[in-house]
Amino acid sequence: MAYYREWMKKGRGFAVALFCREVDTPPNVGYEDSKRSLQGIWAGGLFKCMAESMRRTGESLCEKFRPGRMARIDGGFMEKDASQVMEQWKRELEAAWRDMPKKFRTEKTARRTLQCCLYARAASMGYKVVADYMPPRVADRPVDVVVLDDRDSILFAVCLDSMVTLAAVKSLDSFEARHKVIYTMSPMEKKVRESRFFLKPDIVHHHLQRNGGDGW
Repeated sequence: MAYYREWMKKGRGFAVALFCREVDTPPNVGYEDSKRSLQGIWAGGLFKCMAESMRRTGESLCEKFRPGRMARIDGGFMEKDASQVMEQWKRELEAAWRDMPKKFRTEKTARRTLQCCLYARAASMGYKVVADYMPPRVADRPVDVVVLDDRDSILFAVCLDSMVTLAAVKSLDSFEARHKVIYTMSPMEKKVRESRFFLKPDIVHHHLQRNGGDGW
């Protein structure tokens, strides 16, 4: 039982204990009662680990479970997680574009509205977010939204444009970021496809679909 208790201290032992018959339960206790007991022990060990972690880092319980925290512990993103985030942002930007009243929709208002939408969404996930970041040695075009991890390294760098522009590609290519993405929103999809010529291998492109009539 010594190794079992050690796993409990680390908050990992439930799966091991279920398949280990060396559990200190009376012979008249059934499987379900034993399982519930083990779940309680496991939960206690898990919260003990969390309490110790918060004590070391000075992090509050609210901070530990703030929105988006469980999806990005210590800024750690696997590649598939980043792809899912960018796809989710694409759907939310498309919804925000569709919700704009037609009489207010222009190229400029659409781009600015979606920039605000993306800023608010990333901030709601618990990230530090910077708008209109102008990289060093670049004077042509700022990056619309920059999302920072817990160490202030750039996790996402995002440009919003009607087409894939050379200016946006140059801005994104001028600094280091884990993930670089351009969202385009033009109703002229053929020209958008042609503009992909400017893309670099490390820049992801998503085209937004409004799906509702012609024009902006």
